Amino acid sequence: MQIPVGLMVDRYGSRTVLTVAVAVVSLGQAAFAFAGDYPTALVARAMVGVGDAMTFICVLRLVTSWFPRGQVPLVSQAHRQPRSGRRAGRRGPDDLGAGPGSAGPGPTSRVRPPGW
Repeated sequence: MQIPVGLMVDRYGSRTVLTVAVAVVSLGQAAFAFAGDYPTALVARAMVGVGDAMTFICVLRLVTSWFPRGQVPLVSQAHRQPRSGRRAGRRGPDDLGAGPGSAGPGPTSRVRPPGW
């Protein structure tokens, strides 16, 4: 996806391609939410993946034009970190806790069951 999207960004610009990417991701998410069978859900998730790939290339192009050269690696990776599961995956499932009321050190260990 990177080469075709890069060519589209060069031809149409980041704003136009990013707008299309947001539309593709949004339609894919809506289709996935209302999918009644597996093939529809699979196509919807593929749409989300295509749209997400488009956003990354657009953001890389914008980052290189908006930020100084020394900050480009930091900013481009900061764009990817919050959406991906890399932070949780690096620590492992033990750090996330086992659920409400667990003794694990993760964020779910602070949640107490309601007791009903």
